[in-house]
Amino acid sequence: MDTMRAVVLVTCIISLLCGVLDALKPNEKFDRQMGLLLSSVFLISILLPLGKGVAAFSPRWDMETSVSDTMSTAVDSQVLAQTKQNVETALTEYLWTQGGIQASVEAKMHITAEDCIEIEQVTVSCTAPESARQLLAAYLGEEVRLDVEETDRIAEKTAAE
Repeated sequence: MDTMRAVVLVTCIISLLCGVLDALKPNEKFDRQMGLLLSSVFLISILLPLGKGVAAFSPRWDMETSVSDTMSTAVDSQVLAQTKQNVETALTEYLWTQGGIQASVEAKMHITAEDCIEIEQVTVSCTAPESARQLLAAYLGEEVRLDVEETDRIAEKTAAE
């Protein structure tokens, strides 16, 4: 802001000075030399404060990385939440279509260092736990830990608490 004030002030003073010098010139044959001289002075007078302002400008690069890290973390958490919801819905539908099992599914997931989403554990509450365990073990593989509980046991645990 101070740089702009300085540029405006210098421009006003140089304009007044140019007008006075133009009025005092001895005759018409010095028009080209006076024009060159006044243009040079005018240009230098404007560029000096701007140069000082540019030299004093120093961007904060550390702010940019912290903003990108924050955004990256927020995006990762949203992607993980949406993926978790999609996996739970897909597994619920899979159990229903493959075995007619009505189930409530909860998945625990994380993002690896290589930016891959991995399923750690799947917890299923259903009426046919053995069938659900076999279907999910065949569908998800051995890497995923399965916790399959019968719906009646879950209702008893909730009532006991």
